[in-house]
This record gives sequence, C-alpha cells and structure tokens, in this order.
Amino acid sequence: TDFDLTNVHQGPDLVIHHPKSLLDAMGPWCMTHHTRSGLVKQVLESKLSMFDAETEIINFIEQVTLFSKNKQRLILAGNTVYFDRYFLEKDMPRLHFLLDRSILDCSTLNELIYRFNEEICLNAPIGSGNLHRALDDIRNSLEELKYYKKTAFEEKQQIQQIELPFKGHLMGYLIWININSANIVHCILTDSNLNIIDEITDGKTNDALMNFFHRNKIYEEKLIVVAGNFLGSIRSQLKKIAPQFNEFCHYRSVDVNVVSILCEKWFPNTYERRPFKDDDDDNHLKNSIELLRFYRSTIFK
Repeated sequence: TDFDLTNVHQGPDLVIHHPKSLLDAMGPWCMTHHTRSGLVKQVLESKLSMFDAETEIINFIEQVTLFSKNKQRLILAGNTVYFDRYFLEKDMPRLHFLLDRSILDCSTLNELIYRFNEEICLNAPIGSGNLHRALDDIRNSLEELKYYKKTAFEEKQQIQQIELPFKGHLMGYLIWININSANIVHCILTDSNLNIIDEITDGKTNDALMNFFHRNKIYEEKLIVVAGNFLGSIRSQLKKIAPQFNEFCHYRSVDVNVVSILCEKWFPNTYERRPFKDDDDDNHLKNSIELLRFYRSTIFK
C-alpha cells in the first residue's frame, strides 16, 4: 500500500509446507483453530519450501518497487508486527535484510488511542472472520488503520497541554526500553499521562530487570506494554538478553517511530516542528517520551 492506505499491488498469498511432526507439536488451541480454518490441511499438502516462498516474495517486491535502485524504504506493517519480524529474521533472512529498521505497527496506535481517547478505540472495527489467516489479518489491520486515520487524528496549530484521566493503578502504564551497544538495558516506567515514575539505567540481567518491576509492585505478567523508539530491533535484542523479562512484559508495543512515520506523511508541517530531530543516545528514552507528548498535543484528538 501507499501511505494513503490504498492497495497499490496485490502480493502473493502463499502456504509453506511443514512436516506433520512439526504441526503435531502445536498447542491444542492452535491445532483446533488452524484445523478448522483449513490451514493445517493446506500446509501438509503444500509443496512450497520456505526458501522458495522467500524468493517469490522478494521477486514480487523487486517488480513493484524501486527500493533496490533508489534505496526506497521498505517498511514492514501490520499488527504486533515485530513478532512477524522475528520469524522473518530467523526463517527469511534475505527478505529481512531488505526491510527498513522502522515498522508500522497498528497495535501502537491502538494502545495510544486507548490512553488518549478511549471511546475512539472502543469503536474501532472488529476484524471479520477471526480465522487468523495471514491475508485476513492484513486486511483487518488495514481497516483498523484507516479507521484511526479518519477518527483519531487532528492537526493542531498550537501545542495543547493535555492531562488525561488517570486509568487506575498500573492500567495505562508503559515500560520504556532502550538497549545500548554494550547490551545494557535502560528502562523508564511512566503512568498514563507519560509522567516518569521510576528508572533504571544499568539493567544487565533478568534479575535486575525483574527487580525493577517488583520494586514498583508489578507482579502480574503481560500487564505492562513496552514502549520506545524503533522497537522492532530492540524487542528482538531484549528477547536474547533478558528472555524472562521480555516474556513478563506485554506482547504489544508502543513504538514512537510509528507515530513519527505517520506524522511525516499525514502532517508534514507538524513533523517539521517536532523536537529532537537528531537522536541522542544518552537521552534516547527521555527524548522519546517527550516526542510522544508532543505528538499527543499536536496530532491526536
């Protein structure tokens, strides 16, 4: 698609073969769900290898884009799409190499709009079918993003200071994460108004990072959504450095770069007014928080 979310080219819809022994290792929910959708049968009957599928997708991209000639950005888009990036990095490295480090994650907007204007979020379209087939999920993500574009954004000429209703203990909190070149994790915990509650700058182990949660009385897993900038690569690193901590965090993310991408395309004048045009590693997270405050005050309803 283009950034007006118009379907420019219809790509391949592929089913890759996997052996029955691998499918039998799926959990009960996956087995029931994917059997009912017909996917299990199609996977077993398919003759298409992972490598050949990757080649077909790359050929499609090269035919319909100019990224290989003029370094056009190839941005991976979808819902909770850093998960998809995990699989591409592992199973389709040639395709993964072509991707920009940015991702366009619809779940980022869902999480932010839940915090900024819950009514809009609650009225978002519900995906049809619920079969968890790839093409259906893509179409549902596109419909959701089109809805948010129409209902959740409004460019303001002046920055409006906004104080949001507090959503109760822990609800709406974000755990901001950055990882430096020495694999040291920097974490900041913010409330639903993006106020900083706590910070750790030297997270090196699972224990240190889990203690950060515990000292803030966070004991329930999958409760706190991860936030930051360029989270596709950061969450991949976090999974390797601190897998227990990564699993404890919510699987959804708030990636400020997603908002920056859309602001640049939809509201270029506001994008030019943004603070922190150049990344500062020493203040990366605090700058990201301030940037999100700016966007909240200038382009979100």
